[in-house]
Amino acid sequence: MRLTSMGFRLICGGILVICSCLAGFEKRSRLSVRLRGLAVIRDYFRNVKLYISHAGMSLDDIAYEIDRSVSRSQFSRIIRENTQHSDFASSFAAAISSLKNEWRMSPQEEALVCSLAGKIGGMDRDGAVELLELADEQISSLMDSVKRKYDTDGKLYVVLGLAFGIVAALLLI
Repeated sequence: MRLTSMGFRLICGGILVICSCLAGFEKRSRLSVRLRGLAVIRDYFRNVKLYISHAGMSLDDIAYEIDRSVSRSQFSRIIRENTQHSDFASSFAAAISSLKNEWRMSPQEEALVCSLAGKIGGMDRDGAVELLELADEQISSLMDSVKRKYDTDGKLYVVLGLAFGIVAALLLI
């Protein structure tokens, strides 16, 4: 069976449509990954707040306890391992630094969460709880804006990818 010039163009056009549509889905999934990363950080801060307010534990002990019993995520493991050699703020910053590309964090988000973590260690129990409540509000606000962007821009990325693929395929044919 011989593949005609028109058949080859149709196959290439179909491949263009599929690839450009997949590029749109990939761009959309990056927003989803960013949202999940912010959720991990928010949940970690919530757990720290619970341990500080109810158990009165030190940040090193909290990092160990969260990784042991609550979270068991890569993020909490990095923090726990680093708190053995440095303070909580440095450990938190190291965890963010190692996961920021994977989570697609913006530099502003990275700076915000690292500054919040840096302030926790120098406060008394009540101040730390208030700061952690503020952190929860700020990260939840960030998550809301990323969610809105995911809902609106995510659809746009897919549609634009599909449209680009169709136009490119039509030009090829």
